[in-house]
Amino acid sequence: LDHFFGASSGERWGVVGIGIRGSGTRDALARQDYLYSVLLRDDETTSVTVVGSLVDFVMSRDKEKDETEGERMLEYLASPRTRIISLTLTEKGYHLDLATGNLDLISPAVLHDLASADSTRAETPVGTLAKALARPDQPGSAPDLASADSTRAETPVGTLAKALARRRAQGTGGCTILSCDNLPGNGRLARDMVLGFLRAAGDTELVKWVEERCSFPGTMVDRITPVTKPLAAASASEPVRRREGNDYYSDLVRASVCAEACLKDIWPISAETFHQWVIEDDFVAGRPRWEDAGALFVSDVGPYEVMKLRLLNAGHSALSYPALLLGHQYVDCALESPCLKAFLNLVLSEQAATVTPAPAGVDLDAYQATLLKRFANPHSKDELIRLAEDGSLKLATTLRDAALENARAGRPVAGFACVVACWARFLLGVDERGKDLHVEDPRATELAALARPMFGAPDEASPEEPLDSALCAAFLRAAFGDKLSNEEAVVLAVLQAVKTMARKSIRGLLDEFLSSNGRECGLCEKE
Repeated sequence: LDHFFGASSGERWGVVGIGIRGSGTRDALARQDYLYSVLLRDDETTSVTVVGSLVDFVMSRDKEKDETEGERMLEYLASPRTRIISLTLTEKGYHLDLATGNLDLISPAVLHDLASADSTRAETPVGTLAKALARPDQPGSAPDLASADSTRAETPVGTLAKALARRRAQGTGGCTILSCDNLPGNGRLARDMVLGFLRAAGDTELVKWVEERCSFPGTMVDRITPVTKPLAAASASEPVRRREGNDYYSDLVRASVCAEACLKDIWPISAETFHQWVIEDDFVAGRPRWEDAGALFVSDVGPYEVMKLRLLNAGHSALSYPALLLGHQYVDCALESPCLKAFLNLVLSEQAATVTPAPAGVDLDAYQATLLKRFANPHSKDELIRLAEDGSLKLATTLRDAALENARAGRPVAGFACVVACWARFLLGVDERGKDLHVEDPRATELAALARPMFGAPDEASPEEPLDSALCAAFLRAAFGDKLSNEEAVVLAVLQAVKTMARKSIRGLLDEFLSSNGRECGLCEKE
């Protein structure tokens, strides 16, 4: 954003960050006046930029430090100076039922809030609304979201509902809700999330106002940005000290920033030099001239979105599971294995068959080759375990629909089957050498229970093969829904992949898959 704002001549724009949960990001940035550096590096280029567009950072609630934080946040969101509210969330942050695309009204957190109308704290937007609806003194009245306690909403949609209600009450006017997330149809999903929330509240007038005054353009953001961790201070009066668990890569980025630009930064960011931002041009309250810095404005972001989700994001997931099971830690190091690189290349080719139509002017073969080069960038130490998080959510949006389309068109699905087999094995939480793997997934327990019978316990002798295809079909049904689990070609392909892995090994599975595609398998394991 800082790069794009800098190109908007004659206009002054800035960013206010909003934290929904922990205050760690706000606290670290506040110590250096919300300035931070970005290190861009590949084999040909190194540069350091200090980002100055972040002017403040507030929390939706922060009772430990400041009871007024939630109110400050709402003042910003409802201000007439605020024209765009952007979202950068994970799949979990939307509280959506992936099968229907609707707000999930039966999740445990939602049920908890619905049953706790007298509680002083809601964990979800629906909980906040349920308490607003509990007004026996005014039966049948709509909730007054604009005056609701600002410390009660802890999710993005709950925060948005309060902000939009206040904008309407103040006569501020509408704004643009700009989703920058890795979800298919992210603009539409953001709109459905907000309107679904308001309909659940019974606020029909606010629903109508949002439909008439607000817009929800879709976007595609493409830049690989590995996670870094901050240095931390025990208190504002104490010197900066190392936080327990700080990783090698974060230290390397700090050292590189210091060497290149003579800057000491508590929390620098590192990214690749490549970037692409595609946006639907539907802004109701004005916008910066981001196109001056290379952003692409289009009427339909769909083709770009599909390309990124089914190739870049799917590629990250496809590589992460076999690589972790073989003992690798970083993406670039995993791709030094000819076996894993060839495997990823074939999976990308299988996925690419479903990227139709391709975005105008894009050569998909060249795009795939560029992806492999970007993934292999030795200066971006992207952790595989991060990419493996939330597989039940990610694979449903990046691989499921492509596999369904390939199966119905009679095209191969063996690459998808190998990825699913490796993911199922990963859910057991142990790699091939017996080392524990950290599994971060909201459905880990449920899906691991279904995966375990396919392989046997990882510390026991595995069966020679699964009992029958019903085990694989049950796993696919739970993970991806009935449509995919009813495709016989998909079930049989996954069954074959699981059989091969159980009978041989991860290496054996990849070797057989590559051989069937006329490729040879080189060394896979981490030395």
